[in-house]
Amino acid sequence: MRGRLWTAAFLAALLSALAARAQQSPVSASLSAEKVAVGEVFLLTLQASGGDVRNPDVTPVTDTGLFLDAPEVSSASSFTIVNGRSTSSQKRTWRYRGWAEKEGTYRIPPVKMVVDGREYLTQPLTIEVVKSVSDGRQAGARDGGLSIEEMAMVEARTDKNEIFQGEAVTLLLRVLILDAGNFSVDLRSAQNLPLPETPGFYSGPQNTRQMQEKRGGLSYRVTEISQVLYPTTTGALTIGAWRWQGQVVWSDGWRPGSAARAFATPEIPVTVKPLPAPPDGFSGAVGKYRVAAEFPSGILAQGVPAQWVISVTGEGNPDSVGAPTLPSIPWAHVAGPEVETAQDNQSAENTTKQFRYAVTPLEPGEHELPEVRYVFFAPVLKNYKTESVPARKVTVAVSAQGSQELVTAGGAREEQRSVVLPVSDEPLPLIEDAGLEERASGGLLAWLAALLPLPLYGGLWGWLHRRRRMGTDIPYARRQNALKRARKALGTAGGDSAEPVQLALAGFVADLVNVNAAGLTASDVADLLGGRGCDLALVKETTDILRACERARYAGRAPAPGEVAALKERADALLEPLRRALTEGPSS
Repeated sequence: MRGRLWTAAFLAALLSALAARAQQSPVSASLSAEKVAVGEVFLLTLQASGGDVRNPDVTPVTDTGLFLDAPEVSSASSFTIVNGRSTSSQKRTWRYRGWAEKEGTYRIPPVKMVVDGREYLTQPLTIEVVKSVSDGRQAGARDGGLSIEEMAMVEARTDKNEIFQGEAVTLLLRVLILDAGNFSVDLRSAQNLPLPETPGFYSGPQNTRQMQEKRGGLSYRVTEISQVLYPTTTGALTIGAWRWQGQVVWSDGWRPGSAARAFATPEIPVTVKPLPAPPDGFSGAVGKYRVAAEFPSGILAQGVPAQWVISVTGEGNPDSVGAPTLPSIPWAHVAGPEVETAQDNQSAENTTKQFRYAVTPLEPGEHELPEVRYVFFAPVLKNYKTESVPARKVTVAVSAQGSQELVTAGGAREEQRSVVLPVSDEPLPLIEDAGLEERASGGLLAWLAALLPLPLYGGLWGWLHRRRRMGTDIPYARRQNALKRARKALGTAGGDSAEPVQLALAGFVADLVNVNAAGLTASDVADLLGGRGCDLALVKETTDILRACERARYAGRAPAPGEVAALKERADALLEPLRRALTEGPSS
């Protein structure tokens, strides 16, 4: 009997000690409300006391579907001396603003907290989230039968949810504020709000407008933000939720009030389909476009450049609008293009991209500027469409101009002697000409030749011969100046545009093989190099650089830091190997 009494006393003492220890737990958790409305802000407060207090881990709370902002942290410290011994302690408090986007009963699990090197758990909590709470003290406030959810709301939607790669989709973000006569509502602390995340999209024009809207018999002031997006990849993409907080403030002239409100829109799924197999000449553009051209009227002068402007105007991502594929123009040298883009930041439908070419006639007579076809993908038709600029007759007359500029593909200009510069048919004096002294009176050149030493005379003759050939032999002149022009064009490359690198490298190859540089693609360059027996490694490196430039220009993304500089360095290293490979043989 006595043993049983001792056992009972021991168990009672143990339970009492455990209870006392539980009551003395240094951590705690509490909620500002046990019942809130969807989107209404509540406070989760965590406290801990001790000498060394660590930040809590609230991941288990957010795993339940609740949202928490970064906490407001406060602390208080105490310092005591007892019998000559000092002790210190601190009490820290974390206040989290939380909300839920869906109805339901949420169990907030214990939160782990570390105090003085030991782990503690807070007590579990429960909060009920309902669509609308009638008790104004819990749901923010209600006045005149209106809930806070009716006073202010946000919406997000797209104009379509299934598109092709590169096709424009418009994201509409709307904020609605009640506008009910004497009952005024305002939104505060909600300025400069970040837009939803849009991974996989290129951002186009953005526009904001104000309007009035009736809904459910109530009038609202509406702020609408429209953001044009272009998908850069295919598959299932997601436009993120638009989350932010605001302070809803209302008054009927007598009873003002306010309540914190967390707004959140659902995520929006978008399915992006790949484009069908493209036809020859596809520009890369997706949308709706029209094409026009400008070219000088009247008679052109041989050897004098004329500007040919091809404009592509319409709806779509301007970065995807590539240069047209030009047909062969055997009677002229075509250089360029220089590209200029004009875009209306308020609309995706007013984008114009101009491609400026320098057309230098090489042959006098009646010629034809050929038809130019521009191929793009039309999402409305779900197929490719071709717009064209009609061919036109061109008359070229012999020019008496002594010199002019020859414009290259890279945009650089070199002053050249005209291809029609009159040159004397009288042969230059040759070293083996026995009558050199007798002909000294025939001209200054003969006198100089007679006075100069033999090596200098030979050099003078070589210089004159080269100068004469540079003015009459266009392929020769292009090869001779190719390296200088390419390095000059590469010198302009920088920043975040890969276009100068692409034009310089493609123009360099075109100059060496005497072909039209306009519209040359990486595939075209590969064919040119391969057809001339170039080393496969050289062909691959050249086309790799050009394709990297094309991706950077037309993929709807900004080049990575240092990407353009790396491409420029690789292209510069290729110039000499390409020159040696393409200038071997008797034609050089």
